[in-house]
Amino acid sequence: KPRVPVCVDAAGLRNFFPSDEESIHSGESDFQPPRFKPDPDVYLKAAQSIDVAPAHCVAVEDSASGVGSAANAGIGFIVGFVGGSHIAAEKKEAHARMLMDGARSKDGRGADIVITHMFDLPL
Repeated sequence: KPRVPVCVDAAGLRNFFPSDEESIHSGESDFQPPRFKPDPDVYLKAAQSIDVAPAHCVAVEDSASGVGSAANAGIGFIVGFVGGSHIAAEKKEAHARMLMDGARSKDGRGADIVITHMFDLPL
């Protein structure tokens, strides 16, 4: 959870997440025992915390498990992200395809789009 606020600020999304404690959730720190992706509970909790149906929410994920978690929660729009420094430039295309494959979701749904830069988020 500590790196998420840094990402929120870097992406210029702080106005959507005014409080780290109330607006940013983690399957590891918000649940006992922890619930790891592709379990949908962290997304369901986040949607409930703002009183919005999951189908009206957006998820940004950089892993197959994260995309699976969002899909399993019924998130309305899933953005795959391949711009992280942990994804080598020559592997970005393959990683994008993997995010769109939906291998970790129960219904095979993957990312709806994949972006390389947070500035490309369709806001």
